[in-house]
Amino acid sequence: MFNRNVLGVGASATIMVADKARELKEKGIDVISFALGEPDFDTPEIIKNYAKEALDKGFTKYTDLKGIKPLRDKICEKLKNDNNIDYSPDEIIVSNGAKHALFNALYALVNPGEEVIIITPAWVSYVEQVKLVGGIPINIDSNEDYSLPLDKIKKAINSNTKAIMINSPCNPTGSVYSEDELRKLAAIVLEHKDVYVISDEIYEKIIYLPNKHFSIASVSEGMKEKTIVINGFSKAYAMTGWRMGYSASSKEIAKLIARIQSHMTSCPNSISQYSCVRALDIDSKILDDMVVKFEKRKKIIFDWVKKHTDDIKVVEPQGAFYFFFDFSKFMGGKIKNSLDMSMYLLEKHNIALTAGSAFFKENFLRMSYAASEKNIIEGLNRLEKAIQELKK
Repeated sequence: MFNRNVLGVGASATIMVADKARELKEKGIDVISFALGEPDFDTPEIIKNYAKEALDKGFTKYTDLKGIKPLRDKICEKLKNDNNIDYSPDEIIVSNGAKHALFNALYALVNPGEEVIIITPAWVSYVEQVKLVGGIPINIDSNEDYSLPLDKIKKAINSNTKAIMINSPCNPTGSVYSEDELRKLAAIVLEHKDVYVISDEIYEKIIYLPNKHFSIASVSEGMKEKTIVINGFSKAYAMTGWRMGYSASSKEIAKLIARIQSHMTSCPNSISQYSCVRALDIDSKILDDMVVKFEKRKKIIFDWVKKHTDDIKVVEPQGAFYFFFDFSKFMGGKIKNSLDMSMYLLEKHNIALTAGSAFFKENFLRMSYAASEKNIIEGLNRLEKAIQELKK
C-alpha cells in the first residue's frame, strides 16, 4: 500500500493544461497559452550578471541550509523597509521556491487530522499540500468581490483549527486584501491561542494603484509571532526557474522549518542565492516598468470584457496578473463544467485557460496575462469566436 496522503492528492491542473498546450504546439498547432503564472519577461540583466560572477568566483558549494547570511540580512532589510516588520536573520529560512517554503510551513505547523482554513478561489497547491502533511483543508468561499469572509472564518475556527492560509494579491482572482480587513482577521486570530496564519505574499510587488500591499504580520508583535510570511523572487523579478523563496516566522517556527529542510533538501541553490542578494538592491524602476506593462495588458483585457458583460462576468484584478472569468452562462449544456470549457477552448480554438475547478470554483476560468500584447489580442479574438459559437 502506498502513502495514503500522496494517493489522495491530485496533479496540478495548471501544469496539466500547460502540458496539453505544449503537446499541441509540438504537433505544429498554433496554440496561445494563458495557463501558467510565469512572467514572460527575461530576468533583469544585472541579476544574470551576478550569477555569472558567482560562477567565476567558484560560489558553487553547499551553503548554510537556512540560506547565506548576506541574503537573510537583505531579506530582513526588505521586510523592514517594505512591510514594517522587524525580523532577525535567524527567523528567515531561504528555500527552493515559495512553494517549498509553503510546504515547510505547513509541515512545521500541522499535525495529522488538524484543520487548515483556505479562502477560495485559491491556488491549486494549498489544498493538496495540506493533504500531503495529513491535515484537513477547510475551504471557505470568499465574498462575491473576493474580500475576506470574516464572519465565515470566525465561525469555522474550532479546537481542531491550526492555521488560516491567505494570499494577497491573490492567485487566481487578482484581489488584494485591504489593511482594514487584515486587521479584523488578525483580531479574530489573536482570540485563539493555537491558530496561526500562513500569508503567501509572492505577488506583493505586482499591484496596481491605488491598491497597496499590507502584511498581516505587521499588525502587532503578537500577530507577527502567529504569522508565517511566505515570499520569493519568482514573480516580481521574473526568476521562476531560479527557485528562490523564503519564509519569515518566529524563531521557534524557523528552527522547526530549518530542521525539516536539513533532511529534505539541505541548502538552496548557491548561485541563485548569490544573485538574489543583488536582486534586492536593483533599481525599483526595473520592477515598476514590468508592473506598468502588466497593467497595460490588464486594461486591454478589461476593456474587451466590458463589451461582453452579457456573456462573461469578472471582478477587475487589483494585483498579480490573472483574470478569473465567470463563464456560468455557458455551463450546463454540452459544456458541463469549467474543465469541459477549458478543453473546448484549447482543442477547438487553440487557447489555453485554466479550469476554475483547479482553484475550487466551478464555472470559472483563469486567464494569465503574463503574455505579450500581440498574443493577448489574438487570444481575445479567438475567445470572441468561441463565445459566438457557443451562443448559436
